[in-house]
Amino acid sequence: MARPRTITDERLLTATAAVIEQTGPGFTLAQVAKEAGVAVGSVAQRFGSKAGLLRALTELGRTQAVERMREAAAEADSPEVAVRAALVAAFAGLDRGGESGAGGSGAVNHLAQLGTDLADPELRGLLRLHYAALRDELTVLLRMAASEQWCGPVPAVAARVLLSAINGAALDWSLRAEDPAGANDETTTNDTTSADHAASNDTVSARETVPANGTVPARDTLRACLAETVDVIMKGWLP
Repeated sequence: MARPRTITDERLLTATAAVIEQTGPGFTLAQVAKEAGVAVGSVAQRFGSKAGLLRALTELGRTQAVERMREAAAEADSPEVAVRAALVAAFAGLDRGGESGAGGSGAVNHLAQLGTDLADPELRGLLRLHYAALRDELTVLLRMAASEQWCGPVPAVAARVLLSAINGAALDWSLRAEDPAGANDETTTNDTTSADHAASNDTVSARETVPANGTVPARDTLRACLAETVDVIMKGWLP
């Protein structure tokens, strides 16, 4: 009879995500083992290599992102808010900030790892499945949001447009995340600022917490950037 595993895959994959957040794509199995509190051999035996670890992490990430989207949408008070909340929730794993101590650099490191993953054919295929799953979830939500006043494309196309836009927004944010000038763009309007505050409040369901003093996240956080992007597009589709 096989002995039960005392070290779960999820424990090792959670450690992997934490190490990537801290160091980026140059991480090693030794760093993952240290974060998980296990021997390097335990990680290598379970996943075979760094590539195997990344494949497993990508598959787990897809499942978790879909779960976050569904949870966030279920807590929203309207179909339109559900779309925004679900999209921001899908990217919540990149924006843990204070939880990891990595601050804005944590999301940047995750995005850097994504760029590395795209160069690997197998990982690229898994990422294709990841974004297809997000698109399917978003299409369902957009069907509910597409009322008689809807001026946007059909839901499947709208889902692809929104995902493309926030992926681009995340990349743009990663390039200016620590740029003080970029955090206070002079072209920002009052409407956009209001949208940021509303978006920040609505994304609490994406496993975010509001500080005790009631303040909302700063405009230069990744989640605020993504929420702003969704709001600008949806405003044109739902006048």
